[in-house]
Amino acid sequence: MKDLNGNTESDLALGIADVNAEHHNKASSQINFPVLHQFLEQALSRNQVMGAVVLVAYQGQLLLNFAGGWADKERVQVMQEETVFRLGSLSKSVSSWMTLCLIEQGLMSLKDRITRYLPHFSPCFDAICPPISIHHLLTHTSGLSYRFIDGEDGLYAQAQISDGVDRPDLDWQENFRRISSVPLRFSPGTGWRYSLGVDVVGQALQTASGKGLPELLEDTISRPLGLRHCSFYVRDHFQMAAHYQNQAGRLTRVDRVLDLGIGVLRFDEKSMSQPSSPVYAGGSMLGSGPDLMRILLALRNGHLLSDAGYQALLTDHVPYSSKCMWRDWGYTYGAAISRQEPDQAMPMSAGSLQWVGAFGQKWMFDPQQDVIIVSMTNTAPEGLFGAFPDQVRDAVYRDLGLMPA
Repeated sequence: MKDLNGNTESDLALGIADVNAEHHNKASSQINFPVLHQFLEQALSRNQVMGAVVLVAYQGQLLLNFAGGWADKERVQVMQEETVFRLGSLSKSVSSWMTLCLIEQGLMSLKDRITRYLPHFSPCFDAICPPISIHHLLTHTSGLSYRFIDGEDGLYAQAQISDGVDRPDLDWQENFRRISSVPLRFSPGTGWRYSLGVDVVGQALQTASGKGLPELLEDTISRPLGLRHCSFYVRDHFQMAAHYQNQAGRLTRVDRVLDLGIGVLRFDEKSMSQPSSPVYAGGSMLGSGPDLMRILLALRNGHLLSDAGYQALLTDHVPYSSKCMWRDWGYTYGAAISRQEPDQAMPMSAGSLQWVGAFGQKWMFDPQQDVIIVSMTNTAPEGLFGAFPDQVRDAVYRDLGLMPA
């Protein structure tokens, strides 16, 4: 079990205090990323994204922290390194890792049935209500779904289910009752479908601990790692990034609807992340690029999980599914995991992890090459499913001399 009582200094989480850092990184500290800088300047000048924060760590050392473009063009606010983003589904990554931390502390087990904590949460499949475990929910193998993916003709829309960012007036108890009324898409453990599973686990954590999600996040992740912005609530000192959508060659500001390609996400910008709004573990979180890099480096450096927990994170838990968001990618806790051998089209090693946030973010971690990339934009879908994050990745691998021949 890891020390999660605030004894990990933020510099240590970033790898700065690693006793081997100077030995390992003497050469890498001289890298100035010319390919990446040229790409970012061109991408911003041609309005590929409205603004971006990009961080790169190599061999445990933070080598680059770039900010450029607009955080909020209409208010003439430039993007800064500490700009705060709505993390969207990057919340699932952080909440999943928080859950693993709390499991290692003994709060619950991956094998526990969700009805142990939420007795009335029992959706059915073929007229039977099968057991759904914490593991099923964290890995999107429970049979649950998402309204925005099913579409407005689907069963989730018919049941008026909220995806967690669009109905501040709907409490989670009623929303979960509606979810339970809709049949599962498959028997738990037999398929993969992106879902509200992590949100369900979040409520189980609150029941098991007697604490709210904001307090659990602060105690387990934010305070121990010295994070300044990772929170479920907007704070007065936050510079918030506005939201933009790229469509038909134009960037348009949006505050209620985002077409992500895989579905249309509805959200309520004015009420999100307010104390009066319900908190959802899988979509309600806020954070900055440096926050996310600190968390990823803490995982890499062994400051969040035990060796066994870290190895579980590097394991494909859905080997029977050919596609978990991307073809030839499986899924682990809070991330997709690559099954591909590296090539020039996708230079990350097999076993690499990545995930995306609906409002335009993507992080990538290649444990074999020891590379971490955090790409935060305020433009969707370009910043998550478009060319931008992969072009950032390819530029980093070229600058580091890691691009396969």
